[in-house]
Amino acid sequence: MNESMIYTDLTCSICKNPLCGHIFCSMCIKPWLERNYSCPNCHHLPLIKDQLQIPNRPLLNLLNKLVIRCKRCGEENIQRGDFIHHIHRVCPTVNINCSTADIECPWTGRPDQFDIHLKTCIYTQMKPLHNEWMATTTKLTENSRTCCNELKRENEHIKQTTFQVESNVIRSKKELYDCDSFIATSHFFETNTKYFSYVTF
Repeated sequence: MNESMIYTDLTCSICKNPLCGHIFCSMCIKPWLERNYSCPNCHHLPLIKDQLQIPNRPLLNLLNKLVIRCKRCGEENIQRGDFIHHIHRVCPTVNINCSTADIECPWTGRPDQFDIHLKTCIYTQMKPLHNEWMATTTKLTENSRTCCNELKRENEHIKQTTFQVESNVIRSKKELYDCDSFIATSHFFETNTKYFSYVTF
């Protein structure tokens, strides 16, 4: 790391490596909090792991511009923000997977061998077909889900309609029963009235 590029304000107060203020290296602050319950800068403030947050974007941008050296291959002048790409795609000491590992390409090798592998990788040739098949499958799944939701709504509507019809049938039966009872009662009184009209005392 080019230490002349480091602002003194951008240092972790525990290990003195680049960071700033109340922001610390993740590898430093976690062990610190296992032994202490206070901020390393202002000891009177309690601090717990749940309060830790990722630094804000301007600070991360400053940190990502720092120039570092890869300890594996020795390459220098790598910006901190590009280091993950360097480790996974550029560093000659690291084995990488094929870009089609998600569809089971078993190849692993050094980054400088990757372009040679791609020329003969059958999985790379199959990838467009696989992507098309996955897109079709996703679309069919979405259509199926939409149809299922529509069928559920229709089924719910049928249930409600059936319930209303059954309620109407029960109400109609009750009304019919009441009507039959009324007719029977009326007939009884009519018959008995005729009978009593012939009785003399």
